[in-house]
Amino acid sequence: MKPQCILNLDFFDWVTYHYKASHEIPTEADFRKMIARFAGGGFDTINFRTSVCGKVCYPSKVMDVFTGDYRLDCNILARVMEKWNPLSVVVDACRKNNLTVWAWITLFDSYCIGLEDSFFSGRPDLLMRSRDGKNALRGVPCYASPETQQYRLREAREVSELGVDAIFYSMHSHTCCSRLDGDPEGENIFGYNPEIVEAFKDRHGINILTDEFEPYDLYKLQGEFLTTYLSDVRDLLKPKGQGLYCTFAWDNDDGIHGTGPTVVHFGYSKGRSAVPYHRMVGIHLDCENWMRRGIANGLAAQTDHVDEIVKVKELAGGGDFYVWLFCGFDKNTAQKRVSTLKRVTQEAQEAQLCGCILHEQMSFDMSPSLWDVIEPRKR
Repeated sequence: MKPQCILNLDFFDWVTYHYKASHEIPTEADFRKMIARFAGGGFDTINFRTSVCGKVCYPSKVMDVFTGDYRLDCNILARVMEKWNPLSVVVDACRKNNLTVWAWITLFDSYCIGLEDSFFSGRPDLLMRSRDGKNALRGVPCYASPETQQYRLREAREVSELGVDAIFYSMHSHTCCSRLDGDPEGENIFGYNPEIVEAFKDRHGINILTDEFEPYDLYKLQGEFLTTYLSDVRDLLKPKGQGLYCTFAWDNDDGIHGTGPTVVHFGYSKGRSAVPYHRMVGIHLDCENWMRRGIANGLAAQTDHVDEIVKVKELAGGGDFYVWLFCGFDKNTAQKRVSTLKRVTQEAQEAQLCGCILHEQMSFDMSPSLWDVIEPRKR
């Protein structure tokens, strides 16, 4: 089977870049023309980001709709949505260009400055709580809470009803982009919500609020609740023939990327730099189990080393695996990335991965040299 070529399309970024480049508000016709260009250029799937951190870029009845940003030159999105529904249009445009369309949703990205989800800001008790009970980790919900799960299921149902072929859940977050005076620091200081505390005590006989415990036991328990949520989404999508895809990441405490357990960490950065992420809360991504149980149709990881993904694929007993490739967000970076992207796309084919996810559409506008990576597919 020919490997799939998937394009990440952040609509907020597309609108902002288009306006800054042309000084004109992008129209539905501009958008459809762009979709047709990528279809003709060799792509198979558009992975359309519905999330704008804690807002969404379509007229939702469930989620907060984007209305404005403190960065005033980024506010054109609201004016675009007054005229047309981006999610409905992308579904229609992809159908007419023989493209598959996924809805790219972030599960732990409900906060950035000025872009927070009012559901969680109004219910901060549903976010990951600190061990001392005095703080909540902005933008990172606790999926052990039934209310969190029900809220996000309503989002999944709404997106599903708009006719996408699949939902693609990303685990990344912008919560690392901000820190306030008084924010706690340290490792394993969040994730102590009542449902987690009770479940941990039932399983291990330990009160994690007062007693010592093994952090990875807590990560695994957090991951079990996330798996339950994903299973519910799968039950929602499967009768409609829609798929479910997820990203995964590795815990790099062994110093070798891609060889540690599949764990994602969230926290605030100490300064402006978001790397390394502070290990304030950890969640085990039981991705091998997601594949074996048929919860996920496929998984993707960001790496320049395909053999790392192959290891997880083998543990899962096979399945659909993709490599997520960062293209670069400026012309110079993108040009430097071309040789690496060509190598990794070739290695992905040789390793019989299902394809590559290129991040993102805006990069191709900034650096047309990226089309050299896709050119062999057209031939």
